Amino acid sequence: MSEYKKYNVPSHEIYDVILIGGGLFNCCLYYYLKLRNSELSIIIVEKEENLGGYIKTYPYNIDDKRILLELGPNMFKLCNESYNLINELNLLSSVRLLDDKLIRYIYKKHDKLYPLYLNIFSYLSFPLINISNKIKLLFKLIFKQYKHLNSYTNDISVENYMNDNFDSQHYNFLLLPFIYGSCAGNGKISAVSFFSRNLKLFHNNVNSLYIWNEKIKSEEKNRNAKCVNNNTFIYQHMNKKKKKKNFNLFTPYYNFFYISNKNMKMDVYLNVLYNYYSSNKKKEKKNINLFTPYYNFFYISNKNMKMDVYLNVLYNSYSSNKKREKKNLFNYICYRIHILLLHMKQFSINIFRHISIFLKCTYQFFYPFLMLPDLAKWTTSHFDDDEKKKKKNWIGKTVTFKNGLYELIDKLKSHMNKEFIYTNHEVDFIEKAYNNLWMCNIKHENQNKTIYGKNIVLAVNSKICSNIMRNILPLNIKDILLNFQYSSIISISLYFKKNDINIPKNFFGFLSSDKCAHILGCFHINNMFKERCHDDNNKVLLTLYMGGSNHPNDITLDEYEIKEIISNDLKNIFDIYNDAQPNILKIHKWKDAIPFYSYNYEKLLKKVMEELNKSSYKNLYLDSGWITGTSISDRIRSAQDLCEYIFSRTTLLS
Repeated sequence: MSEYKKYNVPSHEIYDVILIGGGLFNCCLYYYLKLRNSELSIIIVEKEENLGGYIKTYPYNIDDKRILLELGPNMFKLCNESYNLINELNLLSSVRLLDDKLIRYIYKKHDKLYPLYLNIFSYLSFPLINISNKIKLLFKLIFKQYKHLNSYTNDISVENYMNDNFDSQHYNFLLLPFIYGSCAGNGKISAVSFFSRNLKLFHNNVNSLYIWNEKIKSEEKNRNAKCVNNNTFIYQHMNKKKKKKNFNLFTPYYNFFYISNKNMKMDVYLNVLYNYYSSNKKKEKKNINLFTPYYNFFYISNKNMKMDVYLNVLYNSYSSNKKREKKNLFNYICYRIHILLLHMKQFSINIFRHISIFLKCTYQFFYPFLMLPDLAKWTTSHFDDDEKKKKKNWIGKTVTFKNGLYELIDKLKSHMNKEFIYTNHEVDFIEKAYNNLWMCNIKHENQNKTIYGKNIVLAVNSKICSNIMRNILPLNIKDILLNFQYSSIISISLYFKKNDINIPKNFFGFLSSDKCAHILGCFHINNMFKERCHDDNNKVLLTLYMGGSNHPNDITLDEYEIKEIISNDLKNIFDIYNDAQPNILKIHKWKDAIPFYSYNYEKLLKKVMEELNKSSYKNLYLDSGWITGTSISDRIRSAQDLCEYIFSRTTLLS
């Protein structure tokens, strides 16, 4: 880590948070941070013209009829966090559920499309896998007759893991197509990463997709451990003072204890303090016990006080009680008056409690006659139940939006200050400045600009991270980031006339099991999103994906070469008549789009995250799809978690 450098920092260029990368994650993080503290100054720096990252919805006109094309992801599966965000943004009315009746297909080379229904009975009848292999698989899963991935000392590929524990047919005709469709990889990717990150079948022991939640829990646990250590130190030190038989809970040692633990909840603080106070076996019976019912009542009555105010009041009470030992009549009388007042307070509380009970009983007695309040109460309760039921029915469903996924980005942008959205700007590098500030150097139109931030968040791929952090990272960490592999992919939107192609009924799309095919998968947009391409268009609209790790050079092909390849491949998959050619609407190339989980990916990623946990990177946060998951719901959930983590560890933003 380089030494701090002093720069001339104009106050108007200092931001509370700098967000590097304008994808979905940082758009959500901006929203969550502002929701917690609307006074925060936040800036987003994005090198492209628009925010949204891989979410790109493209309008197109065919024969004067408007259709919508998704150049990136087409849909996503709802989780609690993504549902809550959509609900908060008032987008539920725009949500469109994917039709459960649509059928997915697996394409086998030199053969045809095979339907794959998502239920156990259809799985048993799936023709590409022998019934004996199906029975063996079910037997091994039920009785756990397979080796768990966490038990492997060294990493293992998906292909080798399936061959060691199950069979090649399940690998070739189920897992391999899903690898093509989810990450454009191949069978050599890490089994630990694929099964935990893409399929989410288990939590690997090396890394977690929930890093910010786990950090919150870990730091809370460390604070509690520190609390115990501090108390042990105080206890040992006080025992050495043989002349002083009694503990004084308000000595400088306890003041130090309070300063170290003042962020704890008051009841937790007092309980820990009590444990070590009561452990002193030499205390005299004459001492007032600060944790008797009298003081418990005092705590209950004043638990909403700030802790330091509470302890001062408690100390005053304790001191006044000690003076009683000197038989000071005046202090004794004051003490008794104080007790009397407390009893009077308790008496008044009891009176109000009985009045409250009486009113409740009266309400219950006249309840049948209070029709209007009852109706209002029932309506509210019924509405809440409907909301919970609706949410429960939607969680886990695959959805999109009426006007495309970019509708979510547009809604998030409406909560941003457009003055602090820097699109067409690229971050050159970041460095640590002084006074715990981060310096960020930005390039725009051959000019450089410097801004400063108290907190900085990078949400870009590992190669860009390595470049941006080149001045502060050790060489070995930079090399790890540079050597993480990615799959490049091409999205092609095209159409055929309905009379020129035969598409199966209720066709959702297909995934390929062909290890040599350029086309990885296909979506039938007409069936999936009827509002985007009506049947009266007389067009069959398809979105294809090609390239991936099996054909990394496809990203360099021109439009003519791409059209020729997909035209030949589609003739082997569908029945195409009249020698019809696909009509290309839009081609979009995504370079280094999806992380390829190579050998030991998790262990290498852990080294990077351990480096960034050092104090020299304080208030610098790194999060992206290659760390906490690539799906849209993964990005939303992780953004919310990071927001909670930032507020849990810094007083700057609170």
